[in-house]
Amino acid sequence: MLSLTTFNTTARKALIETDYLLRYVSDSQLPLAHYWTTNPCVIFGMKDSRLPHFQKGVQCIHQKGFDTVLRSSGGLAVVSDEQIINLSLFVPNHYTIEQAYEQMYKLIQKILPFDIEAKEIKRSYCPGTYDLSYRNKKFAGMSQRRFKNGCVIMVYLSISGNQQQRSKDIKQFYTIAGANNDYPNIDIHCMANLNEWLPQLNVASIYEQLQQALPQDDYEQIETFNQWQQQNKHLKATMTQYFDRRQTLIKEALNNEMA
Repeated sequence: MLSLTTFNTTARKALIETDYLLRYVSDSQLPLAHYWTTNPCVIFGMKDSRLPHFQKGVQCIHQKGFDTVLRSSGGLAVVSDEQIINLSLFVPNHYTIEQAYEQMYKLIQKILPFDIEAKEIKRSYCPGTYDLSYRNKKFAGMSQRRFKNGCVIMVYLSISGNQQQRSKDIKQFYTIAGANNDYPNIDIHCMANLNEWLPQLNVASIYEQLQQALPQDDYEQIETFNQWQQQNKHLKATMTQYFDRRQTLIKEALNNEMA
C-alpha cells in the first residue's frame, strides 16, 4: 500500500489533498494511506455553517489562535493540532458504509493493547455512530467520503494535549454561534487522549504502529501514482480553487473581525 505523510501542514492543504487522492484511488483502484497533522485549527462541517451566528463563532475561535476552515463533507466541528494524528485510508469503493468503518475500527483496535468500542459518545464534539472510545471516553472520531469508484475513511486520534480545553473551545463556539438542540451539548469530560491510558504514546510512536499494521509500499504502486500525477498535473490547482470558493463564510467572518 502506498503511504504518504504530511506532518505540520494546514488543514486546508490536507483537505484538498484528501479530495485529490480520492480521485486517484477512484481511477487506479489501488489503496493508499495518508497520515497528517496540522497546526492548531478548527475544521467546521457544512451543518455548522448554517448556525444563525456562525461568523461570530468563527471569530471567537480565531481569536483563540486557531486557523479555521470549512470542509465540504458533513459532520460537525473538530479540533486538529500537532498532537492529534489523522489517518485517511483510501480504498476502492467495494464496501458498504458500515463495512468501511469496520475496516478502520479493526485497524485501530489492532495497534492498541485494550479493547475499544465503536459507538456514539453523544456529548462529545462531532458525535457519530463510529466514535472510538475506551471506558466511555472518546479518543477518536471517524468520517467517510466517496467519489465514483473510491472511498476514504478518515480517523483523528487524540494522542496528547489538553483535551478538556479543546472541548471547552468547541462548546463556546456553539454557544456564541447560537446552536439549538440539533447540535451537541458538549460535556468537556467525555473525551480523552490515548496517552492518558498509555503514557508512552506520542504521535511518532502511533504513526509507526499504524504503518507496521498496514501493508508496506510497493514500487509499482509508487510508479502508478507518479504517472497518474503527470497525467493530471492541473487537477490539484483546479481543486484548490474550488475548495477556496467554499470558504466564503470563513473569509467574511475574518474580514469583519479585522474591520
